[in-house]
Amino acid sequence: MNIVSGFTPIVAFGNPHNCRVATIGINPSKNEFSDRFGQELTEDKRRLETLNSLGIKSIDSTNKLQVGQIWSACNNYFHKNPYYWFNKLQKVLTYFEVSYDKNTACHLDLVQWATDPVWGKINNKIIKHRLIEKDRIFLRKQIENENF
Repeated sequence: MNIVSGFTPIVAFGNPHNCRVATIGINPSKNEFSDRFGQELTEDKRRLETLNSLGIKSIDSTNKLQVGQIWSACNNYFHKNPYYWFNKLQKVLTYFEVSYDKNTACHLDLVQWATDPVWGKINNKIIKHRLIEKDRIFLRKQIENENF
């Protein structure tokens, strides 16, 4: 289904509970988890948890501790090797006197999963529709329950 295997969902980049502003995108890049050669980021280069880093075979087999690790990595994203893609958005955020690294802004995505190919190169509209339908309710609840 174009979701990159071995990766975890990204519920937010940064902690949405502390933010006044949220930027919104379509879906995370696979580069959040792997380098340009497709090798999984490890140790100090790792941005987010993966199935390997959690020591599990499937996202369905996570326990409460592992879910907490995924949530913590998302919350602390901008304090540990954030992807350069956010630099352009950060420049815009300065006009609103908020910042990703000061926890006054976060980033949300319509679809929580990284895809391969990237969203713009997925030609199958049915796949895109399924991915959006699967996660849109979660995004709506995030927006309704936070104080952005």
